[in-house]
Amino acid sequence: MEFEFENKRVDTAVRIIGFIAAIVMMIYLIWFTPSHDEMYKRWLKEIANESFQGEVDMMYVDKGNHNAHWLIINRDSVRGYPAELEHRIEIGDSLIKKRNETILTVRKKNGKMIIWDYKNPSNVKESR
Repeated sequence: MEFEFENKRVDTAVRIIGFIAAIVMMIYLIWFTPSHDEMYKRWLKEIANESFQGEVDMMYVDKGNHNAHWLIINRDSVRGYPAELEHRIEIGDSLIKKRNETILTVRKKNGKMIIWDYKNPSNVKESR
């Protein structure tokens, strides 16, 4: 069932206004929405500005928050961590993230080290 106005002029005017509004909305979204690269650079800048160090006390996945991965460090600091490291970080491991760097260092309980760079997530380095 299609809605029609009694007056054809009103019907035409409403359609034109709706079309113009849709075009304006599309132009606005294209023009003012940050690009993927801009968002990535902003995210890397936020990561670089962070600094933390401590032992992992607890790990969990927050299913109510888009399956975000979280760590509790030093019994009070809640930190997000990359899902790629989910199977490499364990309770008792130490994490080091220095300010103005994008590198996260994981010192395992067994003495091994894992170096993970937010800029190059596929290149995980493990050492003894």
